[in-house]
Amino acid sequence: MQNTVTEISKFRFNSLRKFMAPLYAEMNRHQHDSKEQKAAAISKFVREFFRRAREYRDISLPELADRSKIELSALEAFEMGESKCTREIERAYIRACCAHLELEYFCQQAHEFQNPSVKDTKREVAEAALKQFGVMFPGVDYKNLRRDCGALLHFPRRSQ
Repeated sequence: MQNTVTEISKFRFNSLRKFMAPLYAEMNRHQHDSKEQKAAAISKFVREFFRRAREYRDISLPELADRSKIELSALEAFEMGESKCTREIERAYIRACCAHLELEYFCQQAHEFQNPSVKDTKREVAEAALKQFGVMFPGVDYKNLRRDCGALLHFPRRSQ
């Protein structure tokens, strides 16, 4: 029997959030790096986020340059790490890739990556809610809490 190995960063997922999962896993892997290492890594993660969003939608760099009226060389320089992300480049990627919600989630993850105390505070509030009221919030890792089961609270979006 032959073993087949699929590299997760190359695997094509059904949703953009799942397609970004390897990026978020990489961020978690570097969670305990020094501030200097995190500052260097965050620019790499930003470039990787926009590249993965573009690849998920099967948009080439020349096509993105045509849509956004940004020079192809500027987009290539950004993806190669030779230039920083500007508001114009960010808008071009997000509009072309329809990744508005994923960008919000990425910004939240990046903020928690740079400021681990935010993540800890969120976890403490979730732990207190579970202990006092027996409720759980979505998006919180409860694996290591060792508490009794609780009811999962779900806050649906209001329909407009």
